[in-house]
Amino acid sequence: ACIALFVSIYSVTLSDKLLPFILILLGIVFAIIFIVNNPFRFTKPENRFFEALFQTTKILNNILQNKMLFRKLVLNNLFLVILMGLRFYFSCKAIGINIDIFYCYIFTTASAFLRLVPMLQSDIGSRELAVGFLSQSLGLGFKQGVLATAVDRIFEMVWALIGMAVFRNLITRQPLTPT
Repeated sequence: ACIALFVSIYSVTLSDKLLPFILILLGIVFAIIFIVNNPFRFTKPENRFFEALFQTTKILNNILQNKMLFRKLVLNNLFLVILMGLRFYFSCKAIGINIDIFYCYIFTTASAFLRLVPMLQSDIGSRELAVGFLSQSLGLGFKQGVLATAVDRIFEMVWALIGMAVFRNLITRQPLTPT
């Protein structure tokens, strides 16, 4: 959220169309800062939904209390956000869409938040629609946003298959036994 906020603030100097996005990201950043400084304290609930929420906040509090784990998770997520933005940028360039890299980071941030909300089965089409509407609101065109996101999804699948093959071989490799 902080990376997207800084990218959006820089982009606002280029375009006034991003002001609503900046306000939303600013609200998210303030909410994260508030949660970090004031951890939640709940009593044990009886409802299954509230039980899951209770467990989630308990885990979040444990992560926030363990500073070393929190730093590692922040660095890991920072690395992933940078790679996701670059992957989207390269997928746009692969199909000939000239797009600013800052817009790519805004699109990947919106996609990451959209993945957290299970709207459709297996996230089919929701990311494409969100990026399509965002790209249309930024003046890039709905079809270009949907096409770029579809190509990005293909790149993501290729990288996942490569990673699966590499790690499968690492896990199933037979240990060497001396004869």
